[in-house]
Amino acid sequence: MKTRLVRCGLLACGAIVGIATYSAWATAQDDASATDQPPNASSTEPADAKNEPSLDELQVQFANAHVQLMQLEIRKADEANARVPGTIPRFMMEQLRGELAYAQGRLNRAKGLSDDSSNPYRDLALSKLRLGEENLRKAELANRMNPNTVSATEVARRKAIVEVERLRVELAKRLDLTNTTAVMQWELDELHDEMTYMRIITARLLDRN
Repeated sequence: MKTRLVRCGLLACGAIVGIATYSAWATAQDDASATDQPPNASSTEPADAKNEPSLDELQVQFANAHVQLMQLEIRKADEANARVPGTIPRFMMEQLRGELAYAQGRLNRAKGLSDDSSNPYRDLALSKLRLGEENLRKAELANRMNPNTVSATEVARRKAIVEVERLRVELAKRLDLTNTTAVMQWELDELHDEMTYMRIITARLLDRN
């Protein structure tokens, strides 16, 4: 029972874990109804070394393929929710949209576009801010309908999360995307925050048992 709850906690905290979990679910759904297909002979043909793309071209192709994949992930999630509302929860949809924005920003960077409109870190931060604001609204609404449904401490915690995410957005806007060291430090800090949140959620779930 503990293991099952821990897994649920990990699924709910962090875009990386959430997107990977959703992708595995979506693939499993298709595999269950798919029939075996013969391998495409043309796909096994060796590539002509003379026509190999440059590193820059590969980066653009990879980034573009990632954008297309995320667009299809969102479409598949929308179709699942159209069949059975709530199959893919709203927080997961926000994460998917954030990942799409990140992929689009990466594509722009691979193409050499560095205008302010292509900042994937800002877009991801905005996604987290929207999610935090929604969770705070839910708590406040619950307390208006039935006082003390959500504790004062929990409401304060959600307000603190919104403030953290608001400041994250402002910092992301000022991140120098041409500074490799600054970008790497940003990503390391983000990973640290995600891991910390995962540990907190896991500890809470274990404490309930």
